[in-house]
Amino acid sequence: MTAWDEVRDLIDGCDVDKLAAHLAGLDDAGRQEVARELPGHLKLLRQETAAPGLWARRGDWAEPMRVAGAGSLGGAAAVATWLNRRDLALLEWEAPGDTEALIEVISAREPQWQADLVTRLALRIRTPDSPGTSLVLTLLRRTGVTPPQHDPLVAAWVAVPPSASRLCKDPLLDALLPGSSRPRASAGPCARNGASRSARPPGSARWPCSAARDGCRGRRCWTAASAASYAGETPRT
Repeated sequence: MTAWDEVRDLIDGCDVDKLAAHLAGLDDAGRQEVARELPGHLKLLRQETAAPGLWARRGDWAEPMRVAGAGSLGGAAAVATWLNRRDLALLEWEAPGDTEALIEVISAREPQWQADLVTRLALRIRTPDSPGTSLVLTLLRRTGVTPPQHDPLVAAWVAVPPSASRLCKDPLLDALLPGSSRPRASAGPCARNGASRSARPPGSARWPCSAARDGCRGRRCWTAASAASYAGETPRT
């Protein structure tokens, strides 16, 4: 059985976890073989999906195909394009079920390749609801890649704040909180009430929770009360 035969069976079986583990263990020759076969298999799956009564199956193979592409295509640009294909990209109302599998295959690549991919994916975000936003934020947190300066990315981060126990430990806080004060990232009010770079105490390596608390009060941003609750502080009145 060839490398492609095994990957194809896992795709058709819709087991993204086993597929990710298998792809992460392939050598360069195996990944190249899978990459060559993927476009043809995608065409076949699309033809099957187009048949009457089979539209519901799209979600079954879309995520395995996304994982297969991320784990086999050679260049970061090719993977970014693959993940954003219209026939593979998740719809805004679909909850991603392949995030951990994608992270596993992406983490098997070289650090420089990972940084290139994460940056490319981040720059494709247009709104907080853009497909792939959750994956990008998770990758940025897991890989430690410096987020690019991109207002829609900041807006997406602000729109989905971390849980109460993790706000002040969020690895994206230092990089993205300053951007939340820009009008395009915060839809206006944050530009007037937002935290600026001067809010960080001299010599401090971290933004204080009070800066996160007061940093943004816009419609899509943290309110003073909600941000304070994330930081475990009593909101000021």
